[in-house]
Amino acid sequence: MNILNPQIDLVIIAGTTIRDSFIGLELLGVENGDLRISNSPLRNNSFGLFAQNCSLTFDNDNVGKKWRLEDNATGIIAYGGDITFDNATISGSRGWGVVLSGAKVLAKDSQFRNNGSGLYVKKAPDARFINCSFVDNSGTNLGINNAQLVNNRWEATAGATVLRDCTIARGGYGIWCDHTWIGGSAPELKVFNTTICNNDLGIYSTNGNVEFTGEQGWEFRDNKHHIYAVRGACSLDGVTLSGASVEALTAVGTDLVVKNSELARSGVGLVAWACPSFVARSSKFLKNTMFGAKIHGAATFRGCEIRENGDFSAGDGGGLLLYATNEADHDLRGTRIEDNYVGVRVQTCDWRLTPDNAARWTFPENEFASLQAYDAKLIAKGVEFAGNHCYALSSMSSDVELVNCEFHDNDGGAISWADRSFSAANCKFTDSSGPGMTVGYGPVAISKCRFERNGRQGLLAHYNSRVDLEDSRFTGNGDFGVFLKMNQPTATWDDKNLHRVVDCEIDKNQYGLRVVHAEDHNFELKNTSISGSAWYSIMYDTCSLTVSDQKKNEWTVTGNTCGPCVRYGDVTLDSVNSENNWNIGFLVEQGGRATLRNCRTTGAKYGLYQNNSTQTILDSCRFEGQYTNNWKWAVYVEGGPLTAINSVFAGFHQGFWSGHLRGPSDAKRLFLNNTVADLRSMGNGVQASACHTTV
Repeated sequence: MNILNPQIDLVIIAGTTIRDSFIGLELLGVENGDLRISNSPLRNNSFGLFAQNCSLTFDNDNVGKKWRLEDNATGIIAYGGDITFDNATISGSRGWGVVLSGAKVLAKDSQFRNNGSGLYVKKAPDARFINCSFVDNSGTNLGINNAQLVNNRWEATAGATVLRDCTIARGGYGIWCDHTWIGGSAPELKVFNTTICNNDLGIYSTNGNVEFTGEQGWEFRDNKHHIYAVRGACSLDGVTLSGASVEALTAVGTDLVVKNSELARSGVGLVAWACPSFVARSSKFLKNTMFGAKIHGAATFRGCEIRENGDFSAGDGGGLLLYATNEADHDLRGTRIEDNYVGVRVQTCDWRLTPDNAARWTFPENEFASLQAYDAKLIAKGVEFAGNHCYALSSMSSDVELVNCEFHDNDGGAISWADRSFSAANCKFTDSSGPGMTVGYGPVAISKCRFERNGRQGLLAHYNSRVDLEDSRFTGNGDFGVFLKMNQPTATWDDKNLHRVVDCEIDKNQYGLRVVHAEDHNFELKNTSISGSAWYSIMYDTCSLTVSDQKKNEWTVTGNTCGPCVRYGDVTLDSVNSENNWNIGFLVEQGGRATLRNCRTTGAKYGLYQNNSTQTILDSCRFEGQYTNNWKWAVYVEGGPLTAINSVFAGFHQGFWSGHLRGPSDAKRLFLNNTVADLRSMGNGVQASACHTTV
C-alpha cells in the first residue's frame, strides 16, 4: 500500500510498477502539483488509485502517461475532493473504471469505455458531464446514487448530476440510478440532449422518484429496455418511447403514472408488475410486436388508445395482457382497444363474466380475438358475445365453462386451443361469418347447444383428446355442421381419444358430419340424424374403422344430396342404410378403400358414385333408385377398381358405367352374380368405355 501525505510538498514516482495490492496508490489531500509519476503503471490491484479529499485532473496529456491504470478491479476511487476529467479516456478496468463518492466532479469531452462498468457517482455535491461518452462497458455505463439515509429515510443530497450532450451506449445498464430523483422540483439528475442507445436497460432506477417529461433532453434509441423502474415512483408526461426490442417502459413494484405519452414500436410498450398503483391517461400504446401493455395488478386506463399491437405473422400478442388478477381490478373507461391481434389476454387469472360486466370486456375491432384466456380459469354465465370482427372468445391452456351464453354475428364464435377443460352448456353459436366454435387438442364437452347459420363449420375440432357432443343442433352452417379430426399420430390420449356425437341433429348444412382419422375405438355416433345437407352427409376421411352400429345406435342419414362418403383410409360399412339421399346413395373418392356389405340405399339418382378409389367392394347390397327417367346409373365408376357381387340394383335409369377419368387406366371392375332390374326406357345395362371390366 502506498500512501502520500499532504505534508509532503512533492513526491516523485518513476519506473515503478505498483501491482497486485488491495490499493495500488492511496492519495490523501493531494493536489495535481504534489505528485509526479512517470513510467509507473498501477496494475492488477483491487483499487488502482484511491484518492481522498484530493484535487486531481485527468486529461489527455496525463492519462496513459502519468496515470497508467492497467487491469485493476476498480481503476479510480475518490472520496470527497474535486475531480476533473478533461478529454480523458478511462478504460481497461475489470470492474468500475471510476467510483466517486461525495466528490465534486467535472467531466468534459471524456470517454469511459471498455471497462466492466464505466463511472459511478454517489452523493455528489455537484457532478457535471459535458460531451462525454459512457460506452461499451459490459456491466453499467453510468451509475448514480444521489440520496442519503437520514433517520432511516432516504433524502436527496444537496447537489445534482447534469448530463449534457452525452452518449450512453452498448452497456448492460445504460444508467443505473439508485435512490435518485429525476425531474420534479428538485431533480438530482438533469439531462440535456443526451442519447441512451443499444443498452440492455437504457435507464434502470431503483427506489427513486423518476419523472420524465417531453421537455427533458432524453433520447432513448434501440435499447432492449428503455426505462426500467423498480420500487419508488415513476411518471411519464408527454413522452414518446419507441424502438425498444423488449420493453419500452417497465415498472416493478412502482407507483406508476403515464399521461399524454406514446409507447410504440417496441416489443412491449409498457409492463406494470405488482405496482401499488398504476394510472394511464390519454396515452397511446401502438404497433408493439407483442403487447401494448402487460399488467400484473390493478390498473386504470382512461381515454387511452391501445392499437395495432401483436405479432400477426406468428399469431401471438395483442393489445393488453392482464396477469394473475381478476375483472374487478381494472378500469378501462374511454379506452379504445382496436386492431390488435388479440384485444385483451387474461393470463393466470380467475375471470368471471356476467351480464353486468361483459360489455367492459368486449373489444370487437381486433384481428384474431376480442378476449383471450391463457392458463386461466374463465367462467361466463348468461353472457352475450356479439358483433366482434374476430373470434369473440379465445382460450389456451385454460379451464373454460360457458353456460347460457349467446355468440352471434361475430367473425368467429369461440376458439379453444389445448385447454385443460372446455365446456359449453345451453349456449348458442349463430350467424358468425367463420366457424361457430373451433376447438383443438384439449378435452371438450358440449351439451344442449345450438350451432346455426355460421358461414363456415358449426363445430370444428382439431385433434382433441376427447369430444363429448350431446343433445345439440347444427343447422344452416356454410360448411360441415360438425368436423371432427382425431387421433393425432404423435399423441398419447386418455379415454382412447373418444369422440362422441349423441342425441344430436345435423340438418340443412352445406355438409353434414366429417370425421378424420377415426378408428373403431374412438368414434361413437348415436341417436343422431344427418339430413338436408347440400352435398356430403357423413364423410369418413382417412379413417380405419368398421361401421356396423347404425341400427343399434339409431343414427340416420336421410334427405341429403349425398349419402355416406369414404375418402382415403379403409372403411367397412356393414348394414348401413342411406335413405332418400337424392343424388348419390354412397360415394367413394380420393383413394379410399371401401367395403359395403349388406348396405341399402333408396331414392338416389346414383346408387354408388366412385370417382377414384384404391379398392371398392359391394357385397350383398340392395340399391333402389328413383324409378324416374334421369339418365343416371346404379353404379358409376370413373376411377379405380371395383368388385360388385351378390347385389341387387333396381329402379335406376341405367345400370353400370365403367369408365376412366382419373386413376390408373388398368383398374379392374368385376360385376358378378348381381341383379339389375327395372331400368328406365332406353337405359343401358352396362356401358364399359375403359379399364378391364368383367360382367
